[in-house]
Amino acid sequence: LMDTATTISVIIVEDDPVTASILEKLLEEKFSARVKKAIDCSSCRKILSENPCDIAILDYLLPDGDGLTLMEEITSTDDHPAVIMVTGKGSEHVASRAIKMGASGYLVKDKDLTTTLPEAIAKALAEVMSRRNGAVRELERQRLLSIFESIDEITYVSDPETYEILYANGAMKKVFGEVVGEKCYKALEGMDSPCPFCTNDKILGENTGRTFIEDFQNRLNQHWYHCIDKAINWPDGRLVCYEIAVDVTEQKLAAQALEEERSLIDSAINVTEDLLLDRKSVV
Repeated sequence: LMDTATTISVIIVEDDPVTASILEKLLEEKFSARVKKAIDCSSCRKILSENPCDIAILDYLLPDGDGLTLMEEITSTDDHPAVIMVTGKGSEHVASRAIKMGASGYLVKDKDLTTTLPEAIAKALAEVMSRRNGAVRELERQRLLSIFESIDEITYVSDPETYEILYANGAMKKVFGEVVGEKCYKALEGMDSPCPFCTNDKILGENTGRTFIEDFQNRLNQHWYHCIDKAINWPDGRLVCYEIAVDVTEQKLAAQALEEERSLIDSAINVTEDLLLDRKSVV
């Protein structure tokens, strides 16, 4: 595996020592690569079992097998190296099969080998990095979703550009159903266009990084929610809107009842005071 941004590891599987030395020298000089060499399929398997690498350069004709079969073995794992097939001139059909099977590229043993190798290595390296970055992003996504799923309150993520709901936790689904993929304004408010009270402008643009908090009554179920909104980076690089909504309906109703009770008491006091004043005036 890659140690730094400038160090790559490569295995050359080639039974011709001259070709193997040419490839090794180029890799070391142009890429500062750590190179290991194998002369056949058997020694390649042994080396890879002990030293995973970024790129495998395979000759097609090997003493104990062929490069295509070996490539099929090597690429059977998730975090496999990119494969570059090496063929002799006139064996382009082999190269074509290798590409169809997933090879990053191929090299022909001819006078242009020193020119074509750097291009093939750069392409293979880009594929490896892309695959590994994708795996890292997916791991980050799973960790993030695991945290969201552990939250007991309604939690969801939406795309501010399309208003699509990208994620909804279990608490959200219990209240609003399977809403992932739907427009937030339709699924959560029953509207046909973005809500006029949408808070995206409160957490995006010059407000990116800020948290916006407000109490809000939902149009569909009439419940009150204490909403906490913030823009966060999604694992795929997008800036998305994240909201936690705490149901505070009971507190709101209790506060409303208390306010009504206070109003009644105030009214009763006022009536009593008026009666007392009237009695005094009569006396």
